[in-house]
Amino acid sequence: MNSALIPIITLTPDAAAETVRLLTVNGISAYSLESPELTGLALKSVAVNVSQVKEAASILESAMAAALRINSDNRPLRASILIPVDLSAKSYLAVNLGFRLAKRLSAIPVLLHTYVMQSFETTVSIVDNLAQQDAELAADHKTAEVQSLLFQRFCEAVRKRQKAGELPDIPFRQQLVEGLPEKVIDEFTRTHSPLLVVMATRDREARAQDLVGSVTAEVLDGCRTPLFTVTQGYPVPEIRSIVNLVFFVNLDKGDLLSMERFLHIFDYPEVNITLIPVSDRFGRATAAKLDALRDALEKLYPAVRFAAKILPGNNFRRDFPVYISEHDIQLIIVQNKKKNIFTRLINPGIAHLLFYERDLPMVVLPLT
Repeated sequence: MNSALIPIITLTPDAAAETVRLLTVNGISAYSLESPELTGLALKSVAVNVSQVKEAASILESAMAAALRINSDNRPLRASILIPVDLSAKSYLAVNLGFRLAKRLSAIPVLLHTYVMQSFETTVSIVDNLAQQDAELAADHKTAEVQSLLFQRFCEAVRKRQKAGELPDIPFRQQLVEGLPEKVIDEFTRTHSPLLVVMATRDREARAQDLVGSVTAEVLDGCRTPLFTVTQGYPVPEIRSIVNLVFFVNLDKGDLLSMERFLHIFDYPEVNITLIPVSDRFGRATAAKLDALRDALEKLYPAVRFAAKILPGNNFRRDFPVYISEHDIQLIIVQNKKKNIFTRLINPGIAHLLFYERDLPMVVLPLT
């Protein structure tokens, strides 16, 4: 490689080509080169002249900042964290986690409450747990006004918890929107690009009662933004205390991109991550592919301690809970492709299965 060129970022070939185009348009001499340290993993390094490194870094930083923008009042933000709430007790669990993450990541929490007009009738539950309303409000037919009042009460309770030191004392935003929760959340993530969505749900026994109607499940299967789920009755430890993680991998190039996305969002300095293949369909080649992935990740993230484990599919439901217990697993990370409700019922993805079978906190990373 030309000694005058300095690699500044490693990406997939398509992303590298787009980055080169972006830099070139802005007057930077940029090149897409093979990454010798990651041969065979279909990655490219974007390199620029040594004299233009600072300028190129500034352009990329501006491009990333533009991607993390919330437009409700046309003000750019470094990042936002969306926290959908249904005004029930478990909503405070999501608020607690979301505010702690927001403080750690210098992000803005956005509380989002949705409601459906009373004339809307359905036999399917549209929220995980309906808020308990007092008799006076329940008798009021002005739904929008009632929901606005209830939401204001909830936000005031959040502010009181901040003043009492129970929540980080940071600014937050609030939005009240009419519509189906999963549809409103999807639209918000599409238009505002939050860094993360944080949602709380009931325990798995309660979730089993609404296999179709769980809002969190609907968001999980269709969200375009990383989703952090927590379960009522299973408090999440301090973020820095979460050190033992399981990351489900597909043994393809998407694993590297998802790992980069996850570690970028959470900025973990040191954690233990066990890589578990979603499927052992590759047979004997599975172990070799898994070892190659672990070696590549160890080179990319030397502060992270990676391990690899194959759990045969026919015994997964028996072996995985044992592995969780024996290794004190505190967080599950799953990559997930969008599926419609019919496909999900016939062939649910690993994220959907884990959501209904495990109460551990889970981060779901969407795959395009």
